[in-house]
Amino acid sequence: GIGLLAHTLGLILVARALGPAQFGTLTLITTISTLGLAVSGLGGSEVLRRTVARDPAIYPRALGHALVTLLPISLGLSVLLSLGLALWLPVTSSYGSSFVVTFLLVGSNIVLFAWLGLAEQILLSFDATGAANIVNVVSGLARALAAIIACLVFHVTSVVEWAVWHFAFYVAASAAALIPIWKYGRPTLGLLPGELGKGATLSVTNLLMILRQNADVLALSLVATPAMIGVYSVARRVIGTASVLSPSFDRVVYSSLA
Repeated sequence: GIGLLAHTLGLILVARALGPAQFGTLTLITTISTLGLAVSGLGGSEVLRRTVARDPAIYPRALGHALVTLLPISLGLSVLLSLGLALWLPVTSSYGSSFVVTFLLVGSNIVLFAWLGLAEQILLSFDATGAANIVNVVSGLARALAAIIACLVFHVTSVVEWAVWHFAFYVAASAAALIPIWKYGRPTLGLLPGELGKGATLSVTNLLMILRQNADVLALSLVATPAMIGVYSVARRVIGTASVLSPSFDRVVYSSLA
């Protein structure tokens, strides 16, 4: 709850600094990124949590499986989505510059965010719920702090400027996430037999769920201006904080039911 609230407050601060039009563009980029995130790792982190919760000895192989499915796919998706978004939603007058800025945002939202999620899943698979909660809270507070510094101290007012801060925050958070999981050991790279199909099925399920959750923003993008989308998405995000109960329950009981 603390992590989610901090993230939401940071988002509101960014929305106010960027203004409706710029924030609407950022919302659309983030929404498209979320769709890519759903399939980026072919369910590798979910597979890790399920298998390690049952048999902790399999952790090195499960982590290797998660990394092999996560890194190449997420990086490839980030490049492809950035190429398309830079053409559809250019944030600068130059296509090359728009691609670089968009890639900073999309890459953060897919590659680095997926890594943070994997770190939490590792901790949860070992029943280290407290440590996983700390990762979540620190991540939310750090993002809020990044928004405060960027918007109130350095007076960021555009997607181009915010992209740099956004990327820097995720790089720092991703590096910090190594600390609590380092003690569990290094990965053994390779695929777990039989788990690739299960992970792909989970990815499709997640993609359909995310499509349902973001159908309103995607539909609005066809008929509304970025400014309207920006205003709508802030209210939508605030209301979305009510969903904290379900994922909280999942964190507590999921591993023991795997």
